[in-house]
Amino acid sequence: MTAHPVSRRFFVTGLGLFVTGIIAFPIYWLIVTSLRAPADLQNTPSLLPVHIDASAYVALLHQPELLHYLVNSAFYGICTTVLTVALGASAAYALARLELRGKTITLFGLLVLQTFPSIMLAIPLFVMFSRLHLIDSRMSVVVAITTKTLPFAILMLRPYFMTLPKDLENAAAVDGCGRISTLVRVILPLSLPGIATVAAFNFLSGWGDLLFSLTLLTDESKKPISLGLYKFMGVYGTDWNQLMAASVAAALPALLVFAASQRFLISGLAAGSTNE
Repeated sequence: MTAHPVSRRFFVTGLGLFVTGIIAFPIYWLIVTSLRAPADLQNTPSLLPVHIDASAYVALLHQPELLHYLVNSAFYGICTTVLTVALGASAAYALARLELRGKTITLFGLLVLQTFPSIMLAIPLFVMFSRLHLIDSRMSVVVAITTKTLPFAILMLRPYFMTLPKDLENAAAVDGCGRISTLVRVILPLSLPGIATVAAFNFLSGWGDLLFSLTLLTDESKKPISLGLYKFMGVYGTDWNQLMAASVAAALPALLVFAASQRFLISGLAAGSTNE
């Protein structure tokens, strides 16, 4: 006997809500812990805070270094996004439209590079930047993050570019546009969902980077928020209220970026993952 459509719908909906609840629970616990009174943290934790206390957020406003951490993270996120989109779009367009030797090997190499764990790149990059005297440089962190985000950008944008009709490029060539001009004026505006998808993921990678910043930076004024959170973890104890409040502040910009680009993400991911 087949299951009733209504029963199946309720089952799928209930299963979806259950999985969503499991995924969202750490975020809920993060926010709830940041709103607990310091005295409540010493007691047995409950799902709801006994007393709402926003003193952790008020304390963050009196820590100007937190703003520097957030600005640094924004710098790494924005610069990584701009650099990756510029290089990734150019490379993806070339792989999508030009007849290049070794194209298959190049694509396979990009796929392999995407699977490399960041720790395998951290030490070679540290040695390279050390010899170039670029340790403690913000741009060294941006370049290091780009080594991880660039393969993803190329593999996402190439199939998206391949869905665009070549007649558009032929018409642009008749009007006197070269390859670069065609890419900038015709291809990129029509590929906004794919560009937005790549930009959102790249911004998140730059914003939340920990490994490369930890490896390449020693100057406290250049560290991102991912390293700044360690300020609340002392040798003799952890200020859980402020740590969770700072974590909420660190996660909020990334959530806003994804919320703003949500309508592009679904179409961009679908186009980048299903077209060949």
